[in-house]
Amino acid sequence: MAVLFVDDDVDTVEELVELLQFRGLAVYGATRPEDALRMVLADPEIDSVVIDVRMPGMSGVELIRQLQAVLPEARPMRFFVATGHAYRSDLGLGEDGISIDGFFTKPLDVNGLIAALTVATNPRWVSR
Repeated sequence: MAVLFVDDDVDTVEELVELLQFRGLAVYGATRPEDALRMVLADPEIDSVVIDVRMPGMSGVELIRQLQAVLPEARPMRFFVATGHAYRSDLGLGEDGISIDGFFTKPLDVNGLIAALTVATNPRWVSR
């Protein structure tokens, strides 16, 4: 069980990955959505993704859309959105079956994020 944190700010990715690893979570980081897509497809241990909404090229919502389109149903994935620029209602979630498991505003509530990820990465959680 592992978490992928995706944000276009290198410092944010490095800081959060280090902090979450220190708290005992298996965490990887990516600064480009395209890299995140490749990482998820290559590593079946990644079962949760925390995604910034606004990134150059591909938005976080588009990354979720692409991952949900290519991942098999047998591989459940949890998606968490982190943003400092949008409200949940602005994201167009629910369209085309897009759904998320958590929404966090920046600056991130690290304890809240850790609590949500701990539940998501628990091998006993029930997939939808």
